[in-house]
Amino acid sequence: MRMDSVRLIQNYNGIYNKFRQGEYIKKNKWDHCDEKKRKGAWTGNVYDRAGRVVEYGLENGVCQGLVGAYLISGQSWSRFSAYIASEKGKTVVRGIMNFQEHLSASGNMKEMKSVFHGILKSYQVNFIREEIKLTGNTAITMAQSILKSVSQGNGCHISIKKSSSGHSLGLRAESNQIKIFDPNYGETVFPFKNGISDEMEKFLIHIFSEYYSQYFMLTVEHYSASVFS
Repeated sequence: MRMDSVRLIQNYNGIYNKFRQGEYIKKNKWDHCDEKKRKGAWTGNVYDRAGRVVEYGLENGVCQGLVGAYLISGQSWSRFSAYIASEKGKTVVRGIMNFQEHLSASGNMKEMKSVFHGILKSYQVNFIREEIKLTGNTAITMAQSILKSVSQGNGCHISIKKSSSGHSLGLRAESNQIKIFDPNYGETVFPFKNGISDEMEKFLIHIFSEYYSQYFMLTVEHYSASVFS
């Protein structure tokens, strides 16, 4: 994350925990050129028109898998970090992404939501509802749409998309703090009082403006679980 973003977090009395999904993928060898050495990760590759490999295995990202793990184990940064480093946590991240790759390859991506809901439910993280807004979004309206329906004890899978790609973020609203996890950059935590966090709203506007300015299709899935309280 850029230094101006880190300073913004500090100015808003927030906490920043750094993370890079690319480093996590490489550490686990999920992008190894030899499919037999990917340790259970997707064995397919992405090819260009000339037949050359442009992406090995899960090289393109594991954001939804990491968000799933975050909703399961993100009570604290240390707990989440330990979880995704464990074999159990890696199985969750890798499993979600393997499902995604398989469904994409077979033309059944519409099934991914129910698969994701089912995996989280097995960890007592229960889907409540979703809100979809595909047009007319700005950085401001996206931030406001996310936060207006968040309440203490809820978590969210936030999906943002543009025409050619998508990205997942995770949000946890706990007793006195609200957290956003971006697999590309890490976790940011702000105070959360009476269901309001002006700091988080300003920060979301910042990241949607500065990092994801082309992503204006928004889906927010809400979850409940005792681990969010």
